[in-house]
Amino acid sequence: MNIKDIKNLNKIESFNGNFAIYYNTDGMAGIINRQGEVLIEADKYDYAWETNDSMYVLDNFKEDIHLTFDANTQTRYEGKRVLNHGSVFTYRDGNKEGICTTSLQLITAPLYDMLVEWGKGCEAFVAKMGDKFGAIDYEGKVLLPFLYDDVVFVYLPTHDMKYRSVAINGEYFWIDIHGNRTSKNTYEYLLPLNEKGYAIMKQDGRVGIIDANENVLCLTDFTEVNDGQIAYSRIFWCTPEHVTFYKDGLLGIMDVQGNILQQPKYTKVDFQAKDYLIRATDVNKKQGLVTPEGKIIIPFEYDFLARRRNLGINIVRKDGKYGVLDNQGRVVLPLEYESINLNEDKGLSEVAVTKDGECYFINEKQERLNIF
Repeated sequence: MNIKDIKNLNKIESFNGNFAIYYNTDGMAGIINRQGEVLIEADKYDYAWETNDSMYVLDNFKEDIHLTFDANTQTRYEGKRVLNHGSVFTYRDGNKEGICTTSLQLITAPLYDMLVEWGKGCEAFVAKMGDKFGAIDYEGKVLLPFLYDDVVFVYLPTHDMKYRSVAINGEYFWIDIHGNRTSKNTYEYLLPLNEKGYAIMKQDGRVGIIDANENVLCLTDFTEVNDGQIAYSRIFWCTPEHVTFYKDGLLGIMDVQGNILQQPKYTKVDFQAKDYLIRATDVNKKQGLVTPEGKIIIPFEYDFLARRRNLGINIVRKDGKYGVLDNQGRVVLPLEYESINLNEDKGLSEVAVTKDGECYFINEKQERLNIF
């Protein structure tokens, strides 16, 4: 079957190498190649994503069916879900996880309740067995014994995550992959250092910020980092040098010294804006782009705004139509498409769009490309 023969085609996502994900109007996902040949029909799975340029995971959580698909060899691994960690994959079999090669040859049996990358460059996983945490390397060798009550899981582009924040008996501290303690003090709660050398902590019942030497930069009036009452943490990084804080149902922004730069006025604020341009949502459920100080870069008039930071652009939707704006708010692609998809390798040189019910590819000049 060819993609051109599909009558209920809704959208094609951008090609990742020689393959792409497509969706039909029923919301089901499939896989095609650059010739338009359908490799996986969109009839069972309602979500799909790539782990590398040829390995895909397709899911239907409602029906509890899963598939890992090697598009290069067209090999199907029914019931398996894998995650790409570079030289190895982790896979889930039932409720347990294990490690396998990139060709899906087993390295360890599915023994673990959780496997999470320790940090870039470390070639190790934080592992959970039962109610205790430890660490193993890519070959399954135990690096840290399973004696920790908690490991703080949070994505931070930090020091390659050479050390983690862990807890024993309610006391949090930093350790490296060998179990060496790297913090002088213990805390009631502690995040890893971020890329600028700051960390959020809780000490003496108050949440604050410390630097790499554990000097206290500020203490807030918050008594919990995340109390489970809201979807967002009470205080968390929105840039490497600014945090959002939650008060009276809204989010504001302050610096690491505790100086308030924007009073609470947003319902959502993006995490980890490394370029210091922050996507936020206002009380009218409209999204825009602002600086930490509150300068509006993209006005709050869009129903959807997806950042592509490495490309310096933003996919936006208004009145049901998608377009692309740059980081100065200038139009790159006009808001006239029913869908827009692109990847960071091809950027604007190959953009998958849907317009007037037709799916095709264009470049930044809106010239139509002959893909298949």
